[in-house]
Amino acid sequence: MNSLSQEVKTGIDNMLRDQPGVVLENVARSHNVALADVIARLPASEQVSVRGSQFVPVMEEISGWGKLTLIVNTPEMVFEAKGPVARGSMGRGYYNIPGAIGGHFKPEEFHSISFVDRTLMGKPSRSILFFNAQGACVFKLYLGRQENREMIPEQVEKFDQLVGSLADEKGNKAPD
Repeated sequence: MNSLSQEVKTGIDNMLRDQPGVVLENVARSHNVALADVIARLPASEQVSVRGSQFVPVMEEISGWGKLTLIVNTPEMVFEAKGPVARGSMGRGYYNIPGAIGGHFKPEEFHSISFVDRTLMGKPSRSILFFNAQGACVFKLYLGRQENREMIPEQVEKFDQLVGSLADEKGNKAPD
């Protein structure tokens, strides 16, 4: 992540204030900063960030949450997949997750994890963003929605409980 000038910080803050619900990647691109830098400028009421060393415990916790939305957002595309995230296991240096939303993850490569609670496209939303050491978001997981487009209440409760438990434990706060 970058050390931001006061001018860039002010520009990010103004954009977040003047465009509620703005896509955070657009804020990062318009200021030529990493997405993690933008997340760090969100009010404390909208985000909590913890160390990447919490990757496996976070993934194990969310494995019981049901259908989530996986998003990978790059300048070229926004990739989206919906489904449950299965419980994984460590093997050959990777955390291996089977299933439709699965893959092979190197836990030590995750620098931080941010839990974001903000409005997106006019609707309350909650997401978990996984960052590398450069502050780039490797992937995000959004809570699932019911047919009426409202978040699944049980997932909201579990999200809040997880954030609370991680925030309460000493040494979990993400490094600056």
